[in-house]
Amino acid sequence: MAEIVIDGQVYEVVRKITLDFATRKAELEELARDLGHRMISVKFVVRVPDIPWEPLPEEWDEFVYFVTSSVILNKENWKEPAEGALKTDDEMTALFLADTLVRYTGGAWIITREEEIAGMMRTVFYVWTPGYYHYIGA
Repeated sequence: MAEIVIDGQVYEVVRKITLDFATRKAELEELARDLGHRMISVKFVVRVPDIPWEPLPEEWDEFVYFVTSSVILNKENWKEPAEGALKTDDEMTALFLADTLVRYTGGAWIITREEEIAGMMRTVFYVWTPGYYHYIGA
């Protein structure tokens, strides 16, 4: 299977939890940063339809679980970089999918680029994760 190369502007979303056992307090820190222009290589891309936000159906939780656990993450070792990327042309859907990957791996990349869709140039979002080891360590 040929590798698919995706390049574009990368924004990284990271969630860190710090535990202080002496004071029995936990601190949650969410970070977003611009990583500049980057390139990734994946085995496949899954097109995700726009998520209907009002109201968010319960089925979406099941769908997102299926995507993250069965399709995107490496089945041999889910802590490795994702084998595939999710593609959407809706920014809120991309943020929702990135948040889902952050829950599993500690971080995710949203790669933005311009692509032609139905004869018009549009911003497209690819969601991918470098994996648990990248964020948490081996």
